[in-house]
Amino acid sequence: MAKKTASYIVHPASRPDVSPVIFDCPHSGTILPRHFRYACQKQDLMFLHDPHVDKLLTGVPHAGSPVLEALIHRACIDLNRHEYEVNPDWIDGEWTIPHKMTFYTSQNAGLFPILAGPRANRISDIYNDAARLTAREGERRIHDYHRPYYKKLDQMLTASRKSNASILHVDMHSTYRGNPDQQADIILGDMNSKSCDPEITRFIKTYFQIDGYSVDDNGKYFSGGAIIQHTHAPEKGIHSIQIEIARDIYMNQETLAFSMTRGEELRKSLSGLSKALNGYMAHRNRLG
Repeated sequence: MAKKTASYIVHPASRPDVSPVIFDCPHSGTILPRHFRYACQKQDLMFLHDPHVDKLLTGVPHAGSPVLEALIHRACIDLNRHEYEVNPDWIDGEWTIPHKMTFYTSQNAGLFPILAGPRANRISDIYNDAARLTAREGERRIHDYHRPYYKKLDQMLTASRKSNASILHVDMHSTYRGNPDQQADIILGDMNSKSCDPEITRFIKTYFQIDGYSVDDNGKYFSGGAIIQHTHAPEKGIHSIQIEIARDIYMNQETLAFSMTRGEELRKSLSGLSKALNGYMAHRNRLG
């Protein structure tokens, strides 16, 4: 039997109490398990994940918040999709887990992505007739990678909520930006004010604006994916927000090289955000 690959790592906060703010990073993983067969070039897969977001979050635990970081590459399984977002037509064999068509599956971007490659150049098929995703392999990925990640995130949120009247979950992503004039540096997704108290969203927006970044919210594609759809429960004191960062503000989108200058500036900004949010949520909790 093939050895099971760890699907995540937790970076604990360097504080004695339980933080009211938890970050997670589901798309920066780079591990391609040995059992993951693909037909395209490996480099094409690298454009599919969220490069360097894990680097941007290295200061967050020291500033007070734990970080749940996925290790498995998004090309293998997309953790920001529901496990039912599967198109059985792309699966070799009988699919036994409940499924339904959604916007993402209709765009070939469901739980198991089938396209990769740089947007400005070419699009490659991840699978072909010689390397198709089998039903057995797909179900294995759900059991080994998807469900454990969600279980761990739930455990972290539950532990935080037991110690805090209300908590904040911050789901971190990055996105390709073609035209800076048409897309902000930072996009906040709170399911159109459903997953997070608008006051918290405004606090985060103001923080980034003071740091010099342009900020927008929600929109057609960035209101929030499966993760915050799963975790949010403001009525129970659990607020969830998705943060999308334009990649060109911290890296070269064509070569995927990390910018030591601008990347370090953003890393410091996110560390500061962690510290600011911990103070802000603690203040809210004291006020009741």
